[in-house]
Parts: sequence; structure tokens; C-alpha cells
Amino acid sequence: MTTLDDTTDSAVSVPDAAPATVIYAGEVDGVPVLWCRAPGRLRARLTVRAGWADETLPTRGWTHLVEHLALAGYGRPGDHSNGHTDATTTAYHVEGSSEEVVDFLSHVTRRLSELPVDRLAAEVGVLRAEQDSRGGSAFDQVLSWRYGARSYGLGGLTELGLSVLPDAEALRHRARSQAVTGNTVLWLSGPPPAGLRLHLADGTHQPPPDPRRSVAGDLPAWITGADHRVTAVSVVSRGWQAPALRHVVAARLVDTLRVGLAVAYSPGADYSPLTDDVGWFSMHSDLVGGRQSEGVGPFLRLLDELGGDASDPGSVTEAEVERFRVEARRRVEDPYAWAGDLQGRAWDLLMRRRAAPGEPDDVTVDRVRAAAREAAASLLVAVPRGLGTYRGGWTTATASTVEPVQGVPHRQYGGDEVLVRSPEGLSMLRGGDTWTVRADQVAGVLRWPDGRRVLVGEDGVQLTVEPTMVEGGSDLIRHVDLTYPAALVVPMTARPPGAVPRPTTGVPGPVVDPVAGPGTMTARFDGFARSHRWPALLVMLAGVACLLVLLAVLLVAAGGPVSMMGPMTAFAVVAVVTRWRTAYPRRRS
Repeated sequence: MTTLDDTTDSAVSVPDAAPATVIYAGEVDGVPVLWCRAPGRLRARLTVRAGWADETLPTRGWTHLVEHLALAGYGRPGDHSNGHTDATTTAYHVEGSSEEVVDFLSHVTRRLSELPVDRLAAEVGVLRAEQDSRGGSAFDQVLSWRYGARSYGLGGLTELGLSVLPDAEALRHRARSQAVTGNTVLWLSGPPPAGLRLHLADGTHQPPPDPRRSVAGDLPAWITGADHRVTAVSVVSRGWQAPALRHVVAARLVDTLRVGLAVAYSPGADYSPLTDDVGWFSMHSDLVGGRQSEGVGPFLRLLDELGGDASDPGSVTEAEVERFRVEARRRVEDPYAWAGDLQGRAWDLLMRRRAAPGEPDDVTVDRVRAAAREAAASLLVAVPRGLGTYRGGWTTATASTVEPVQGVPHRQYGGDEVLVRSPEGLSMLRGGDTWTVRADQVAGVLRWPDGRRVLVGEDGVQLTVEPTMVEGGSDLIRHVDLTYPAALVVPMTARPPGAVPRPTTGVPGPVVDPVAGPGTMTARFDGFARSHRWPALLVMLAGVACLLVLLAVLLVAAGGPVSMMGPMTAFAVVAVVTRWRTAYPRRRS
């Protein structure tokens, strides 16, 4: 339905779109440009393929800072121009006369090519204030668990790259290397005005990170979230079946949780394209206190039901899909439909999408059912405490898959924590739990002037080292600073002297082996077990077998009942399994 006018200066190959908006394509200073003939004041949007998913922990917040510095000095923020940053893009938009649009785009592109830093300290302060006004969301929590402390998981983490003033030249380099001709697209609501110039260097497209990569272990999986909310996120293929699934799920959630069971007020679903071929599909709902279990069950069953065969109760129906088609057709009547058409076309062009999306009428019931099955297979859901295990076939999301290191232990003063250092990294042991951040799998090292260090692994695990609270703290901090890459250090501002913790006792905690726990013989055995896994298991089994034979002989000699051997054998098996799990603990969530 959408057409591309061949009379423009140069044609740009872009995917077809759905509504009946005539879209023209061209190029200005090497940047692809799309435009239509819409009424009203001229509007423009310049989008760069760079978002917070392209950052690292030490540079978290830099993309946002570049956006602020590029707009600084142009009018009052939000009046007729503004910008925003999301996971994969940064956009600059303006509304006004032709002269105002030309001036804005020239201003922004010049500053992106040679970023001014005269307001660096001021804008960092503004962004810190903006960050303090925001609270974490359940969606952010799920992203952090799904992706760890990298790529899309950074969206749920603090903008640590703004904890101190960033290096000005590194920030300039970031801006001019991302805002290049092949990594940018412009759309306008009218023909490109006379005198329009885009001052960007030549460069190539930079693909976004792959959203299908996850550190959460086998999916579908669950984590413990807020007590009165349930939130789920999955990755699905792009196409009209994805927004159709969102439409069906949103309606079903309202009918089931709000109207039918009355256990929620505002359930819903969302779909957001991320790359050329996949997007995020999410479901969410608040829950009535005391009745959370009544809502979580239907919530988690919904996608499986929708993805069933035609004969299965609860599968997607033709009527539900037709309601989506009708809603999509109504968009053509919206007087501002052209803006969505241009934005969709420009976004697909920026992401180098090759497959044409087709039309809403192309979507079928079978395709929506297939999308439901795809979404269900990669679901990660945050549920209230104690409600995750009711679903068979689901797993607990994995917080860390890294094996603990072996090395020098540092005991906590007055506690049972042990930090173990080795050339490979650092492990923290507490009870039967272990957390490890290896030097070759670290996302960042937060460093305070008073010696405090927080190691953040790529999987999101965080280890805090307070030198005042562990035996040999100075040596441990020196080891951390030498072992972990200096390029990943995040400088932190100094804490008040009263904020530095002090031990309540000068006596370290009990002597604990890094893996085995108390006991010299136990520690020796676990050291042997970790070096010789299967021989150690054979030794354990052989020892148990000999013990059982000895007990049987003594039992017969004493005239006792042979039936007692059953409980003794069961007890011995449990003891072996328990000891084995001590030496080789399960992955911890």
C-alpha cells in the first residue's frame, strides 16, 4: 500500500510498510532521508543507531550524556526540540519552520562531529538528578537477570559512567564514531528544505547486540520479584504476528485477571522491535494483596494456552485475530498515521531490515499461535516470593554459572563470609553458597578512594570488598587492583568517614575452608575431590559400601533384624549426595 516515489533524486531500498502513506526517499550528505507530504509545521527526526545496550559498565550513561551535550545551547529543552535515548537508538527531533529545522539539524550534527564539553560538568549533574528521580522497575530487574551487566542488561543498572566526570576526548570519540552517515537516518514531514546540511563523517552501519543471548540459564525460568506484581519478558521474531499476539494477550489478561478473577487492576502486554529480526515481547500485571497465587497461575499459563492446536481450549481464535486486523485498518484514518509510517520505515532502514513486513491482513491464526509458542519458550518472569515453583518444567534463573576459584582465603571479622583470591579472580563463600567474578569475565570494578571495591561480573554477580572488614584487607585490595583490567575500573566519589564500616570485634570468623566449610579433614577431602572428581566419588561409594557390609555383619552377629539395613542404606545414600553437593554445589540463584 505504501509507495516509493521514483522521481526523487535517488532511491533508497527500504522495506514496504502497511498504511497508505506515500513515502519518498533520498539522501543528504550521505545520510538516507525519508519524507512525506504531511500538513502542518515541518517535523524532523534524526536517529543514530547507538543506545545504552552499546555501552559497558564503565561507560554506562555516556550515550545519554552525548545526547544532552549535542542539544545544549539550542533553545529551551522540550519546547520545539528534544532528544531521547533507548536500548538501541538515540533520536533528535524538532518541529518548526523550514529555517528552524535546517538550523537545528545543522547544530546537532556539528556538535556530534566535534562534541563540545564546556557544559560537561553541568550536564553530568543534570543527569545525576534525573537518575535520582527515577526508580527501578520490574522490567529493569528482569533485563538485569536476563542479560547480566552487559548489553541490554545495562538498562536496569545505574549510570555508573557518570559517577565522576568522563574523559572528554573519549566522549568525543564515542560521539563522532557512532553518529556517522551509514549509522544514521533522517525523516521529515515534508520535502527536505533548501540549504539542509548534515555535518557527519562517513561511516558504516553498526549492528546492535544480539538480544537472544542470555545469562539466565535454561528458559523459561523465574526469579523472585515484587510481592504485588508479575512481569515476564521474552524475545520473538519480528512480523505482524508479534503485535497481533500483543493485542490478543492484552485482551485475555484483562478478561481473565481484571474482569473474571478480579485479582488485578491493570494487566497488559507490550511489543518493542529491537533489531532487524527480533523484538521484546512483555507481559505484566499488578496483583491484589493476599491473592497473588490466584493471578500468577493464569498469567503463566496464558502463552502455552494461546499456542495450542485449534482443538485445544484457550488457543488463539480467528475472532481475536480479526479484531487485531480491524484495529490495524483503523490506523489509516488517523490524521497522524503518517508519523508512525515514517518512523517505522526509517527504523527498519536504520536496522538494515531485509524482510518486508507485509500487511496486517497477512497475519493468520497459525502464525499468532506460533508466536505464542516462541514467546513461551524464551520467557523469563519475575513472580512474588514463593510462587515460582508451581509451574512444572520451569527452572530457577541462574545468577552465576562461574565455578569458585581456589587460592588464599580472607576471613571476615566477626562473620562467616570468606573471600578467596587467586590469579583467576575472586570468590565469596557464605554457608553453602558461592559467588565468583573471574578476571576474564568481569564487567567492571567500582573503586572508592578509601579502598572499597565492588566487582561486577558479566553475569551480574556483585562482590563487595571492604578492606576494613576482612583479615589481610590491604593485601586483598592490592590483589584486586593488580588482577582486574584497569580499563574496566569505575572511579567512585569518596564516602564520608563515618560511612566506612568498622569491625565490631577484632576476632576473625571461624577458620573455614574456601569450599568445604569447617574441619581440617573435610577441607583436605574437598581439595582432593575438586582435583579428582570421579575418583573421589568412587572413594566415597567404596567407603559407604564397606561401612554397610560391616554394619550388616555386626547386625547379623547381634541377632538383629536384617530389615534395618534398608533405612541404613537410604541414610548412607543421602549422606553421599549431601557431601557431593558440598564439594560440587548447584548453580546458585
